[in-house]
Amino acid sequence: MDVQQKLDEIVTAVRSAKGMPMSASCVINRSELLSRLDEVRQALPGSLAEAREVLGDREQVVAEAQEEARRIVEAAHAERGSLVGTTEVVRQARDEAARILDEARREAAEVRAEADDYVDSKLANFEVVLGKTIGSVDRGRAKLLGPDRGDPQELLAQADAYVDAQFGAIEAVLRKTLEAARGRRTRLHRSSTVRKQIALNAPLDHRAPLVFDTRELGRRPGALRRISRTVEAPADLGTEVIGVPQGALMEVELRMESVMEGVLVTGTVRAPLAGECVRCLEPLAREGEAEFQEMFSYPETDGHGRRPADAVEDEGDEEALFLQADLFDLEPVLRDAVVLSLPLQPVCREDCPGLCPECGALLAEDPGHRHDDAVDIRWAALREFAGTSGSGESSGRQDMQEKAPRVRGDDPQEK
Repeated sequence: MDVQQKLDEIVTAVRSAKGMPMSASCVINRSELLSRLDEVRQALPGSLAEAREVLGDREQVVAEAQEEARRIVEAAHAERGSLVGTTEVVRQARDEAARILDEARREAAEVRAEADDYVDSKLANFEVVLGKTIGSVDRGRAKLLGPDRGDPQELLAQADAYVDAQFGAIEAVLRKTLEAARGRRTRLHRSSTVRKQIALNAPLDHRAPLVFDTRELGRRPGALRRISRTVEAPADLGTEVIGVPQGALMEVELRMESVMEGVLVTGTVRAPLAGECVRCLEPLAREGEAEFQEMFSYPETDGHGRRPADAVEDEGDEEALFLQADLFDLEPVLRDAVVLSLPLQPVCREDCPGLCPECGALLAEDPGHRHDDAVDIRWAALREFAGTSGSGESSGRQDMQEKAPRVRGDDPQEK
């Protein structure tokens, strides 16, 4: 019960009571007034108790507020100390980092200087050794030529001309080989283009192992589907030296993603490879893996907002592939990816010694196999001269060595 409301009702009743003439008194219902006063008297103790409770709560609230303010002030002081400490730590860290960087630069400069000195000393020693070696070679060539073989410069010019002719022949052979390789690559590229055009125009069979259906994507950009399939390798999947045997099982993993222009196909193919080593001609087998990515455009557009009929005139789009009834053939793309990933010169192992160039023996089975050392073509004439004149000079060689003056540099110890 609200005491204030009851008091307001009593005041309203007194003000609205009928007054007595010629007096300040008024006529009011006594019982009604007493009833209202009794209600006020009954409600007054409860209101006083509530007032005392509010006063008590006020003191508690004030105490809690003061305690919270004190805690906030202490936290602020602690935070200020932490920030000051952090700033000091950062400054010390920067100073330490600068010191470490200066020390590292100084050490790097010292190491660089030591390396330069070491390399310079080694190059100087190598220069001395090379000079001595060149001098010994010149003296040896002069001794082999002798005074009766003509002008040494003319003989050297003839030997150089012969070597140049041989190198010219080798260069011509290499040039023809390079042209043949380029022609082979051009034919492979043209055959790949023809296969793609055939795949573009030929009707597709949904039962073929490398034909995939894209109807589940629904031409909704962003739709994604992953497919794993094991298929048999088609024929002629490789080069002349290595490839995937026909009928071998290939593991194909696809990721088909619908985009605005068509279906973007990304995937990986793993297949066994078989071929022969280009060094020793022994058969080899290994596992191959190739990645590929191709855009199959919708039939209505070629990916540039044009219809396929309009795109034929553009030579740059001659290899564009299109979906046929929501189907696409992966074989041309798979063939290009596998062939391009094959090694140009497969070897059975990295350190394969190959075959003997003289007799064709397998050097891996006979590491000690060798023939007599071949004579350098530039020294062939000198060796022939040494062989013909050796019999006549052998008897008097010892006397010539005893009587002939010793030339500087002929000392065996110097050699």
